[in-house]
Amino acid sequence: MLISSVILPLYRWRLTCSGVGCRWGERGLRFPLRPFSHKKAVMNTDDNLDLVLVGESETEALGERIGQQAYAGLLLDLRGDLGSGKTTFVRGLAKGMGLESMVRSPTFVIATLHTGGLPLLHVDAYRLDQQEEMALHGWNEWLEAGVIAAEWAGRIEGILPQRRLQLQFETVDEGHRAVKLKALGDLAGNSDPLIKCLEVASNR
Repeated sequence: MLISSVILPLYRWRLTCSGVGCRWGERGLRFPLRPFSHKKAVMNTDDNLDLVLVGESETEALGERIGQQAYAGLLLDLRGDLGSGKTTFVRGLAKGMGLESMVRSPTFVIATLHTGGLPLLHVDAYRLDQQEEMALHGWNEWLEAGVIAAEWAGRIEGILPQRRLQLQFETVDEGHRAVKLKALGDLAGNSDPLIKCLEVASNR
């Protein structure tokens, strides 16, 4: 089914897009069809993954899939500009972990603890003056006994554990977000729980 057709009179070229891709043509000529999709997952190596997500629902669903795989000691290093999807991701993460409390950005309170079978400490370091202040919010305790999701993690680089899952969020356009996921630290092959998180992240 034809979705759109754009004509450029100066060059007499036509761009035609359908559900399977786009192609340029001039006077009846057609170049090879290039498939496209906004929903894709590219596993670059065993320890990193590129995703393009459509809307908030897919961002939340990504968090939910990783939440179902979460374990005590997991730290999620969340980076990206304002509005790029970090808090939406954590909302899905809490849901996947079976936590029922409301997830909001903890910008002004620095950290919010969501209790449950596996607790989640949701951190926002955007307004943090000194990274050592995180100790006052239970950082050291929940780094071992729960899951920590740290927004603006680049501001507390000095206290981040070597082993962690880093997610870099980027707004592509109004409806799409790009996310780069990378398992950091010493990894124990495909059985490593960080690699398992990447695997479930790639499943749609």
